[in-house]
Amino acid sequence: MKDTIFNIDEYHASTSIMTNTSTITKINHTTAVENYLNSQEDNELILAKPPVINPEDESLPRGINRTLSQLRDDRSPFLHAYLNKIDPQNHPSPLCPLCKADIHNTKHLFSRIYIKTHLKPLDLWNEPVAVAELLQQWTDALAAAGGGLGTPI
Repeated sequence: MKDTIFNIDEYHASTSIMTNTSTITKINHTTAVENYLNSQEDNELILAKPPVINPEDESLPRGINRTLSQLRDDRSPFLHAYLNKIDPQNHPSPLCPLCKADIHNTKHLFSRIYIKTHLKPLDLWNEPVAVAELLQQWTDALAAAGGGLGTPI
């Protein structure tokens, strides 16, 4: 075996330090995320702490994921109530353009008044693919009625 100019013991010691540092970083990150999640207030839509989002959410296109995330907080350009809140001059009515009776917010999407569904607001977390299909039904119905949405699905 040939001699080397590198000290193998120093290499192993530095590798060990790097491994310990990344382990500590991972532990700190995990702790910070857990602390944040535990400090969250109840979601106004479901009146509880938000559950973990179903992993099938990752199979959806980015634009739909964005809309679902916005709907979870009831702040989406998909909603006429939100558009009215941020720009009442260009969006004078928060009412649903289909039923023209209720505020067009996230809860209304699941109200079963105009578009029949078994889904509930909690399904924004539990059944994101099914909710994406519901949003497509809303998009199609609004387009047919001539009351388009701020953000198409």
